[in-house]
Amino acid sequence: MCYQRRQLMKKTFIFIVVIFIFISSHAQAAFVLGGTRVVYNAGDNDVTLSVMNTSSLPYAGQAWTDPFHQEAGNSIHSDAPNFVITPPVFRVEPGETQKLRFILATPPPSEEVESVYWINVQEIPPEPKNSNTLQFAQRIRIKLFYRPDALNELSASEAPTSLKISLTEEGVSIKNPAPFSVSFFSPLLEDKTGKKHPLDELLTLLPGEEFIVKCQPCGYTRFHFQSINDFGGIDDHEPREISP
Repeated sequence: MCYQRRQLMKKTFIFIVVIFIFISSHAQAAFVLGGTRVVYNAGDNDVTLSVMNTSSLPYAGQAWTDPFHQEAGNSIHSDAPNFVITPPVFRVEPGETQKLRFILATPPPSEEVESVYWINVQEIPPEPKNSNTLQFAQRIRIKLFYRPDALNELSASEAPTSLKISLTEEGVSIKNPAPFSVSFFSPLLEDKTGKKHPLDELLTLLPGEEFIVKCQPCGYTRFHFQSINDFGGIDDHEPREISP
């Protein structure tokens, strides 16, 4: 009886592994984008983003933009008010690349600070020859930053160093006073014992935005973080003391 049970468990385990390998092999994205973010400076006629098809099959695609704070699951497949993408629907042969052009169509919300949007690129796989084939269509999302003329003489790389970290009645306040947004990588709070606590919810702070870690009383003493620059690289920063 024990032998039969072990055999059944072994077969079940093998089945799960096979299914996992099957899903993993079919869930790889066909599209690879030419960057992890796009920066649109005021005065640019347009900016471009390349989409390469790494699959062995031809794929169609669809691209659109969303307001930054719109959840991925609620995407409405329409352009944010300020940008037009050409072509919005396209086809890419295996190993080929499609260039997407982003054109500013209407004025952004602010001419004083940076505005942020989501770029969505949706894969549309070809019709399967076998009707029983399971297909996966990936959607890739990256950030689009619009920078008005007022920021021409300023540097986005200095924004992370201007963060204000302080204790408030609610907890630890992390505020971005800069006219640029700050994208975080591995932010942590260190407590009095030296233990570090990840802040998984802290991803991006828009200009003037504040993130509060609620705690009462708070035993945190330092804020550790890295930031993501315009090229998608990771910049290190000195730990920041939390001021009362």
